[in-house]
Amino acid sequence: MRTETKDTERELKQHLAPLLRGAPERSREISSSLPDLAAAEGLLDVAYGFADSPFGRLLVAMTPRGLVRLAYPGRDLDEELGELATEISPRILESRRATDAVRAQLDRYFDGKLRSRPGRYHEDPLR
Repeated sequence: MRTETKDTERELKQHLAPLLRGAPERSREISSSLPDLAAAEGLLDVAYGFADSPFGRLLVAMTPRGLVRLAYPGRDLDEELGELATEISPRILESRRATDAVRAQLDRYFDGKLRSRPGRYHEDPLR
């Protein structure tokens, strides 16, 4: 019985080895593209990311209509995301691409190259 188990285990490893090669890299690729795929399918209502500032790392949250949240350092991320889920939509994912534009504006603002408030801010983000 013990020999059968070892033989079965060896056969499984041989069959699975080609499938598992490169799995961590494929997993990272898939997870990094998930927000873009969700957005393309209309399944992402709130995208968030982080921006560096003179105050520290800021949470930036966007909907398709614009900026809905800019949270300063020291705020609890889970609480912020929970509030966004309750107030706007639970369909939230971290997306560097979706927050690129506002993060670039914030960079220019903090560098003194932009005088107006960055981004479009919407009180009613999904309408």
